[in-house]
Amino acid sequence: MKVIDDKNEILETLDSVNPQDAAYLLAVTFRTVNKGKEKAERLDVRFNEPTPLLQLSGNTYSGVTNGELDTNEAYEGLYYFTFENREDLASFAARASVSVKWVKNNQSNEQKVMLPNLVGSIQR
Repeated sequence: MKVIDDKNEILETLDSVNPQDAAYLLAVTFRTVNKGKEKAERLDVRFNEPTPLLQLSGNTYSGVTNGELDTNEAYEGLYYFTFENREDLASFAARASVSVKWVKNNQSNEQKVMLPNLVGSIQR
């Protein structure tokens, strides 16, 4: 996870962003690996955005799994969100999460991962 507050770097990362509005870019990389002995089926990875929506924009780039993850296979998602101010970014990061659901041996599993606390990293 990375917070970018340099306007030029924000534009280099996401050229569709209005630089007048977006003071901060939050880049979140999420990676999960199937370390089990069986294939994970019905894989569903979701970024859970808190409401009310505080971000100006959001883009998602994620791997293709066809709903399955073989043993030792990885899935990676990249999520970008832009914010007008530090307060909205900190509030978003404190409440956002990534959920991973899958089925192994006909048993449903779920794991929820919260974003690390960003408050200290965005203070100036």
